[in-house]
Amino acid sequence: MPMERIKPCWHMKTLISALVDNKVTGMIKQYATWHIGHCPRCQAALAALRELHSRLLNIGAKPDGGSAELTSDRMSKLEAAWDAVEREAT
Repeated sequence: MPMERIKPCWHMKTLISALVDNKVTGMIKQYATWHIGHCPRCQAALAALRELHSRLLNIGAKPDGGSAELTSDRMSKLEAAWDAVEREAT
């Protein structure tokens, strides 16, 4: 499945990442939240990064709440997906 290229505004790349990681506060957080509320590109970037963050946190989790072993096949797929994300970011 090809990944759609998501390109946030140049000045928002770091802020979007910081929002997902809960590392931004105060006026900067207010500005970032306001901007994202008005910018479809940054909305898409925030949604995609939140989805990726959630998936990474749940690696190995089964739908029933148990855990699954990270097999070499799953690790290869994860590395390929990560490489694709890094290529898109540069």
